[in-house]
Amino acid sequence: MDIIARRVADYEHLENPGDYIVYDEENVKQITFLCPCGCGDLGSVNINQSDPYCWKWNGDKDKPTTTPSIKQLSCGWHGYLTDGIFKTV
Repeated sequence: MDIIARRVADYEHLENPGDYIVYDEENVKQITFLCPCGCGDLGSVNINQSDPYCWKWNGDKDKPTTTPSIKQLSCGWHGYLTDGIFKTV
């Protein structure tokens, strides 16, 4: 199931599965999101283009793509964030 990722301003606006926050507008280091599966858990990916243990990001704050895939340990959701869409594996 695909869920459109919707960028919101802050935690108070995280309401729907796939809503996300971009931290530090000038130097993005993290994307935090409401799990796309609908469980209500928060997830996050740490962004660092030069660290092999962090996610890579396409630089688009409104239609982000991150690699590799994302695995939510709390609920088991596994998928990709590609062109602003959470895609379940």
